[in-house]
Amino acid sequence: MALPFFTIGHSTRLIGEFIDLLADSKVCLVVDVRHIPRSRTNPQYNRETLPDSLSESQIAYEHIAELGGRRSRTREIPPDVNGFWENQSFHNYADYAMGDAFHLGLARLRELGHDVTDHGTTGTSPVDYPDYAIAVARAVATGGAQIGIMVDGAGIGSCMTANKVPGVRAAMCHDVTTAQNAREHNNANVLTLGGGLIGTRLALAIVDTFLSTSFGGGRHAARVAKIDALDTPRGQR
Repeated sequence: MALPFFTIGHSTRLIGEFIDLLADSKVCLVVDVRHIPRSRTNPQYNRETLPDSLSESQIAYEHIAELGGRRSRTREIPPDVNGFWENQSFHNYADYAMGDAFHLGLARLRELGHDVTDHGTTGTSPVDYPDYAIAVARAVATGGAQIGIMVDGAGIGSCMTANKVPGVRAAMCHDVTTAQNAREHNNANVLTLGGGLIGTRLALAIVDTFLSTSFGGGRHAARVAKIDALDTPRGQR
């Protein structure tokens, strides 16, 4: 289940006022996106003290520096790409936001915005992937989860297993293009990944794309309906 995101700046508020604002909106986690999590004029918001203050009100804290501003110029992005920014600091940040580091941070933020149920495995010993793939697929099919993600060696066997469960549309994706297509065109609700075939950075990018892409509907809806109709027992089709 996706959780709501709120944005807030600490300004010159007392820490108690800041926490009251968070509590009013039932915020349970503060993600600090400052590149340098310190304030000379408001030390109550320094990273050394802020987490402890929040924890007293049962509010968790996480720092994702990759999303922070105050970036220097880059030579990798042509100046005209983000040239509409007249403020050089904003221009620098727009250039930075096109890079891998920013997107890794964004993937982490989106990950934190979901309630996650871990169906295993919990160790490094060899296991039978169908046992875990079926658990993920059934969670999606029964409404216990909106999206399922399963990782095995190649991603193929888990995809085959998950697609045996009625109501599941599993897709094995190997890049961001297949992830986007699976969601936008096929309304896939389970993603399988080959952990032995792709690196961590690519895997995170695929997950980020899969979670952030919506079903396109339109002409795709009728085609997905035909896929779903195959869940019906043969004699009833």
